[in-house]
Amino acid sequence: MRRVELIRAVRSVLSALKESRVHEALAQVARAPADPRASGALLAALRTYTVRSSAYGEGEQRVVDALDLAPLDDPAWWARVVSGPAADGGGAKAAAAMLQTIRVAGASLPKLLNLLTNEAIRRQSAPADKQPADGMAHFQVIVIESERQRSSPVRLITALESVWLLYDAVASMQKLPANTLSVIACDSGGDKAFDFLGLAPAVKGVRDVLLSVWDRVVFYRGRPAEARLAMIEKSLPALDRIVSLRERSLIGPEEAELLRRRVVTGVKKFLEAGCTLPEIEDTDRDRARTLLTPSPKLLAGPRGAPRE
Repeated sequence: MRRVELIRAVRSVLSALKESRVHEALAQVARAPADPRASGALLAALRTYTVRSSAYGEGEQRVVDALDLAPLDDPAWWARVVSGPAADGGGAKAAAAMLQTIRVAGASLPKLLNLLTNEAIRRQSAPADKQPADGMAHFQVIVIESERQRSSPVRLITALESVWLLYDAVASMQKLPANTLSVIACDSGGDKAFDFLGLAPAVKGVRDVLLSVWDRVVFYRGRPAEARLAMIEKSLPALDRIVSLRERSLIGPEEAELLRRRVVTGVKKFLEAGCTLPEIEDTDRDRARTLLTPSPKLLAGPRGAPRE
């Protein structure tokens, strides 16, 4: 699980606990296990928490298991807590133990989240009125992986080079210095992710190019890979912009050809490396992982496999 996924999962679990007010209900049961009002509050908290936990993904479930919060999703555990006073008092003890677990999680996890968050990314992800006025912007590229796919070093080099080529081309078109792109964070855990910082107009331009590539990958998804790539290259708005700059004599023919090659090569390498963006992951994750598969030659083979 990548750092950003862990942070998102922890926040989701903390939000579910807070919204359901389950800790307050458990405190009532621990204090007065025979009070029917405590049982009513506990059942109400259960309903709210169950609704939230039903939307948990794999990340949230791993957080729940690691923090020993899994009993909150177990009807048998809830029944024991509610009926404990009528039996051996075990329900009150279970409620008190879970209450302590939730209190520890609520007190320590926010502090751990601060440690997990990259400071540069935090600043760039802040609301617009609180972002640093340095003209820089953050964006992330995700290298898709699975348990059966291991990236070779060449794949990661290809992914990084694709971003550099596109940034260099876009910055040049905008008459901005191209040596302003930096890698500010790397993350892994399932997928691998690279966080970049660059000049805001150039970053927006790169993001626009890659999102336009994704639109065309979807549109031409029924075509063979090579034919699809050729059709994508012919229809990119970035290439039309280069033609426009040349026609208006803002760049010469040689520079226009160099820019065109950088864009085309950058796009090709991005697709070959099997990369995606968070914006795509958030809206079309499953289809992205079907259509944006890496070139087999960029994957590490099993131990002892012959080289091609």
